[in-house]
Amino acid sequence: MSIETTLPMGDLINPGQNRLSRIQIVNWGTFDGAHTIHVDRAGTLLTGDSGVGKSTIFDAILQVMDARPKMNEAAQNNGGTAAEEKRTAFSYMRGRLGTQGMEAGDGTAYQRPGATWSAVCLTFDNGLGQITSLSVLMDLPATGTEHHVGRFYAVHNRPLDIPSLETGMRGRFTKGALESLLPGAQIFDSHKLFAERYRTALGVEDEKAFGLLRILQTGKGLGGTVNDFFRNHVLDTPKTLTAADEAVEDFSHLRSIRRQLERARQQRDHLANVPDQHRLFLTTKAELDRVRTLTADGLPAYRRRLALASHERDVDRLTGAATTGREALKAAEKQRTKLKKQVAELTARYTQEGGGAIATLEREVAAAQAQLVSRETVENAFRADLRAAGIDTDLSPAGLVTARSRANELIKTLNADVDAARERSSDAHGEAWALKGSIAKLETEIASFRRRRSNIRPESLEQRARICEATGIDEAEMPFAGELIDVPAEHAQWRAAAERVLRPLSTALLVPGEHMPAVTRYLSETNLRGFLRCIDVSIPVDGPSEPGPRDLITKLSTYDSAMGDWVARKITAHYDFECVENPDELAKVSRGVSLGGAVKRNSSTTEKDDRHTKASDNVLGFDNKDKIAALAGELLALRASFEEADVVSRKHASEQDDLIRRLAAVRKVAADTREFEEISAEEHRAAVTAAVERLESARDANADLEQIRFELDTAELDLTAATEKIGVLKGDLARLEAELTAATERRDTLAGRGPDALAEDLRAQLDELFAPFGEITDVVHLNDAAGQVERNLLTEAARLDKTLLETRTRLERTFETYSDKWGSDFGTGVDSAEEYVRRYEDIVTEGLPQHESEFREYFNNRTYERFSDLLQLLDEERRSISARLLPLNSVLRRVPYHVDSHLEIEVKTTVPDDAHKFRTELKNALPMMGVRQDKADMDARYAALEGLVEKLKDPQERRWRAEVLDVRAHVTITCTNKLANGQSFTNLQASLMSGGEGQRFTAFIMASALAYQLGIVSQGFSTYGTVMMDEAFVKSSLSFAEASINALHEFGFQLLLAAPEDKVDLSRFLGSVTEILRDDAANRSGTLERVPVGSSGGSRAVDILLR
Repeated sequence: MSIETTLPMGDLINPGQNRLSRIQIVNWGTFDGAHTIHVDRAGTLLTGDSGVGKSTIFDAILQVMDARPKMNEAAQNNGGTAAEEKRTAFSYMRGRLGTQGMEAGDGTAYQRPGATWSAVCLTFDNGLGQITSLSVLMDLPATGTEHHVGRFYAVHNRPLDIPSLETGMRGRFTKGALESLLPGAQIFDSHKLFAERYRTALGVEDEKAFGLLRILQTGKGLGGTVNDFFRNHVLDTPKTLTAADEAVEDFSHLRSIRRQLERARQQRDHLANVPDQHRLFLTTKAELDRVRTLTADGLPAYRRRLALASHERDVDRLTGAATTGREALKAAEKQRTKLKKQVAELTARYTQEGGGAIATLEREVAAAQAQLVSRETVENAFRADLRAAGIDTDLSPAGLVTARSRANELIKTLNADVDAARERSSDAHGEAWALKGSIAKLETEIASFRRRRSNIRPESLEQRARICEATGIDEAEMPFAGELIDVPAEHAQWRAAAERVLRPLSTALLVPGEHMPAVTRYLSETNLRGFLRCIDVSIPVDGPSEPGPRDLITKLSTYDSAMGDWVARKITAHYDFECVENPDELAKVSRGVSLGGAVKRNSSTTEKDDRHTKASDNVLGFDNKDKIAALAGELLALRASFEEADVVSRKHASEQDDLIRRLAAVRKVAADTREFEEISAEEHRAAVTAAVERLESARDANADLEQIRFELDTAELDLTAATEKIGVLKGDLARLEAELTAATERRDTLAGRGPDALAEDLRAQLDELFAPFGEITDVVHLNDAAGQVERNLLTEAARLDKTLLETRTRLERTFETYSDKWGSDFGTGVDSAEEYVRRYEDIVTEGLPQHESEFREYFNNRTYERFSDLLQLLDEERRSISARLLPLNSVLRRVPYHVDSHLEIEVKTTVPDDAHKFRTELKNALPMMGVRQDKADMDARYAALEGLVEKLKDPQERRWRAEVLDVRAHVTITCTNKLANGQSFTNLQASLMSGGEGQRFTAFIMASALAYQLGIVSQGFSTYGTVMMDEAFVKSSLSFAEASINALHEFGFQLLLAAPEDKVDLSRFLGSVTEILRDDAANRSGTLERVPVGSSGGSRAVDILLR
């Protein structure tokens, strides 16, 4: 049983289904005046010669059904020219006749050049007495243009009352005027509202159905594969998209709760150290006050007490020492008196025994010895001069003459030797000094490289720093190219070649495009006092994109960053030099570089630059570790060379000094004019010998006198010692008495001030501080101990003060940042610390647990519900496609496609990898119900879910979002031709068929698609059933067209077809045929209707009124 007979009511076709019954056209194109076309409930064919106005009628219908209709689209889709696109509502309303004259600028002739109005009304009848008419009413002033066309739309329960409009309308259409002229009609000035209303009136829920009807009407075809057609034009927009939007929107509330939780956590973490720091602040402040009290009050009083006790001990000690000193002085004076008497007695006795003569001889010996010492000094000095001059001769009158003669000869020789030595010393010293300067320069350079990582020269780095300071750009955004290029260890032998080839690029500053104007402005306005090349990296790099196997880029590595990638492309494109180890191979390549650094730029130019060959000249490298190591090696070599040069320099300097000293000695010998007797000490030695012999003879003559002399000398020594002792004792006694007087005054002065009050706790603390110094017995010891204690106290106070300041600063900085981030009523001073401690305790004990509980509750319930529903909906929506499409096969099986064959729609599940991954990630991100989750697991799941939500919201991820949520992309729809013998032809495509076969296949698929959209199969009936086709089956044979029409009928559709006269046989399968006529002379069209023979249609002809 076919669908069209599911609700039989007598001979009426599909009662209850809205089918087109009448078309009214007023002043539209060549249809001048009012025209009515009746449409049979079993379908109608509009036919006629080309150009009579068939497409004009369909364009009029589009004015009702479409907000932005494209005119004559069917003719264009079937080979029409671009000129057809010039048809507009304006040209139809005016009735365009053509262009007046042949010259450029001539005007266009119209049938209705003045003020006019047009109307199109489609009347639908459900066969049960219910009429629904849809109208568009347009007007145009006399001088109006395309932009002055006015449009109103009407939905009514009767055909359009054209006479009322003709007689009752004055001026242009208005909503109020139309409501008065058409009582009971709903008037709209917006096609959107009009479309919503007429879809409701006709019982069509989804706008897609009318989109399919427009595709059928214009003959566009499927526009691709069956799968693409169903995905783009048939399948409903899945609810998953809306569900995802709602879940994402609901997630914003969870995110708000999460932000509150994160804020509480951040506040907790921010204030976590405040309690400990506050305790440290209070204890440090108390300790500092104690130390300051000890220093300012306790120590001075304690020190005075110790000083008074020390002074008392000093007075007692000095009193006893003074008494002992007086007794010792008295005894020493008594001993000296006794010794004086003894010396006087021995002196008198010595004189009586002849001691005066011996005394005279002793004085003579002493005088002779003194003269000998003086002359030996002269002689020894002269001998030293001879040794220094290198003159070997004895000291005699003849030797003296020889020495002076030899000296005069040496002067000439030594002058030349000194000049030569001075020159050698100067050269050696200069070489050593130059090496020392090179060492200092290299040490400075190494130190400079150690302070930075870059191999770029310091002056270039300074230029970049100045540019960044002036423009506010971060230095990291503008690297030098050399900082992004390195030579791996396995290609280290190519470093020298790479340095030569890439020096112009490596020393260039790379500037992002957005910063180039600011950098250019700085360069223009500033004297750099040097050279700097800047490259805009936003400009695309032209040239080769893939390197050759031996290109220079294969020997390098570039930094893993966007800039590094640009440098790699730049080297690949513009520095495509082949690396050849044998220089002979350079002749075989167009551009290349040898291992020795020879660079072949082109077929005629080969160059080599050895100006920058030292390690310090290298500019390539991610860092300068290798460069520093190389420079360190150079430094060691320089130091070794300097040590050798310094040894040589010192040797030559010593030789020069020796020659200068010898020359000076030689000149001194040559210039000495003294006689031999003035130099020699021989005569004086003889005089001393004779004097000593006379003294010894006198002493031998009187042995007793020697004993007396010994006793006298001893007594005189004792007397001298006694006298010296008395002097010492007197001095000691005077010092003791002075010290006693001073100590007594100090004691009395200190005692007169009275005792200082000293608290017991301070005294105990000071006793502990002074304990390491032991018993303090004197003021010096006291001063040392007190000074050390005071220094210790001041040091401790300084430490405590620093700790207090640092703690205060940390607390206040913490409070300031807290206030800046979250606001605070407590202030930011350290006095507010207790309030912040209480705030921290409130957060830890109440606020944070509450936020965590609220977040856990919402995340585990509301969020889980939303996103788990989305996961379930993804499956349900995908399955619903099959559930709604596959029942269409029951209808397709009843309609032959070929002889003994029918079409069958197949739906396969083809979930993309990204969609499957999304479902897995979403499932893993949702909380696990019934399992207790710790904080880390919940945070991880939230972060994963937030990442998915952000991706769903990201406009740049629209393609991904559609892929994972739009279940229409999760199925593949194909069509198979099933033969009676069981054979099948799968994946049929209209684009692979002939024109007629394609139209037939398209009709079958379109019928299935409309049935899907209108719910004919799922609910067994549709309240709308009219299908309109312009240029219908113009490429198909009659048999193909019959099969297509049968398919459309089988799905329960009424057909309004437009086709040329050669396709009039199509009317055999319809209820009526209407011929479009046109008076070429008047350029006016009309209609003539008839019912085909054998048809049961009930249409009637209408009068043709050409006016």
